[in-house]
Amino acid sequence: MTLVAQSQNGSGKTLSFLVSAFESVDLAVSYNSNGVLTPQVVILAPTQALCAQIYNVAIEIVGDSGIMLGQLSGISSECQSKDTGKRIDEGHILVGTP
Repeated sequence: MTLVAQSQNGSGKTLSFLVSAFESVDLAVSYNSNGVLTPQVVILAPTQALCAQIYNVAIEIVGDSGIMLGQLSGISSECQSKDTGKRIDEGHILVGTP
């Protein structure tokens, strides 16, 4: 049996799977021996637009939880945030697209 479901924009689809991603992060396990933040969750999106949407929703709900987010989007991805100057290609949760 195959099930296909659809729901309207703004119904919470992105939030619903991000909640389980946030719950699976162990903040006690963060940096490897090289000082690089080890990803614990990788979310792959089929398009750069969806990747950006997922990342932006995650930024909104991460708050002061201590969870670090990273975004990798195609060949043109930059390694530093234009806003903060911090690396965005590492984090507890990485959101990316080919």
